[in-house]
Amino acid sequence: MENIENKRRKKYNDIECVPVGFANGVAGDFPLSAEQKEAMIEEAAEHFGRFLTALKCDWQNDPNSMETPRRVAKAYVNDLWKGRYSPFTEITSFPSDGYDGIITIDKNHTSEIVDFTTFDETKALYQTGKGNDPRGSITFMNDGRAVISLFMDEDLSTALHEFGHLYWKAMTDIAALPNASEAIVNDVKTMRAWVDASVDDLTSH
Repeated sequence: MENIENKRRKKYNDIECVPVGFANGVAGDFPLSAEQKEAMIEEAAEHFGRFLTALKCDWQNDPNSMETPRRVAKAYVNDLWKGRYSPFTEITSFPSDGYDGIITIDKNHTSEIVDFTTFDETKALYQTGKGNDPRGSITFMNDGRAVISLFMDEDLSTALHEFGHLYWKAMTDIAALPNASEAIVNDVKTMRAWVDASVDDLTSH
């Protein structure tokens, strides 16, 4: 029996949102066949050769550049602008069932879970890197969870730095409980005395 989640998935491969022919859109006659792509490469190579000739480049007799027009044409058709000529990859959507968060993974963040009902960016604490650009951050959310983000300039110290904030907050929260052990309370007092900070001062240390 097919999993019920599979039946609820929706797949899309027709999400083009700019006019056909635009540089950031698909080409006319999209998607192109292998034969159409090869013909395009030949035509583009011919025009690029004329472009080099107009720039007074003797590419036809230069062994280092005589294949350049075709190489450039192939690069655009098969790699750089491949998405203009080849079929779209399917995008799958899933029902959220009321979940109001997102998961993002990109070049600036390793992983981030954001719940829009509790996330407050003004509460984020940042580790400063080069030129004051943050290496990472931790945000304590209203529901008790914490979000750690690692940015493009993160290094080996970043995760440790952010976990230090998490450890500090966990310790101070536990020490504030009515039934907190004397050992925990004393540990927090020792930490606060060492950094000369109040319980809430997590940004400067």
